[in-house]
Amino acid sequence: MFQCCNMKYSDIRGKDVIDSNGEKVGDIINCIVDISENKIALKHLVLGGGIIEELLESIGAKPDIDPVCNVSDLDSISDKVYLKVSKESLKKTIDPGVICDTD
Repeated sequence: MFQCCNMKYSDIRGKDVIDSNGEKVGDIINCIVDISENKIALKHLVLGGGIIEELLESIGAKPDIDPVCNVSDLDSISDKVYLKVSKESLKKTIDPGVICDTD
């Protein structure tokens, strides 16, 4: 379970993610964890686009660059995941330090 929200990953996978301006950013498609000192800690949630965007990325017609939100960016989780930040402030999977060799 995620300590931040007392949920399993399967409980939030696919949920719509809404930023602080009320705009849909995407939906949760994956997570990035840190494994160190015999502990697993959730770092980021990876957000995906619609079916067409994900299909284009999977066949290489579009770069696979997805926004990620830090766990500290989470405001609340109910039927949707709400963020404390705007979509413009989110990092991308290609940004330095988001995905490390140890993740």
